[in-house]
Parts: sequence; C-alpha cells; structure tokens
Amino acid sequence: MITIYSTEPPCPKCKVIEKKLNQVGIEYDIINDAEQIKRKGYGNRFMPLVEVDGKLMEFAEAVKWANEKGKSL
Repeated sequence: MITIYSTEPPCPKCKVIEKKLNQVGIEYDIINDAEQIKRKGYGNRFMPLVEVDGKLMEFAEAVKWANEKGKSL
C-alpha cells in the first residue's frame, strides 16, 4: 500500500512524485485533506510525504525509492 500525502492543489514536488510513480506503474492513493493529514500527525511536516508499507519518506527519499523500483521492474 502506497499513500502520497499531498497538498491541494498539488505542489510541484507532489506532481513529481505522482509522475515518477506513474512512470514505473506503481499504484497509489493520494490524501490531500489537511485535516486528515493533521490527524495522522503529519500536519507540521513538508509535503509531499510518501508512505510505503508503513514507512514514511520525504521527497528526496521517495524519488530515490521510485527510481530504484523502476530499475527493478
């Protein structure tokens, strides 16, 4: 399960993450509801955040992860 925590409208970095995941064919959910993000405890963090199987990644780590996944497919 992959979830992108994003802003509404999506910020440029949020769009990059979405594009990367789309390029490698990885399905994901997007949560861009500020209240829901706050309830998760991520309200004071910079977006986007990507959660993969319970592991939370910030932008740079998520891009690296997506690039590595693309190479392994």
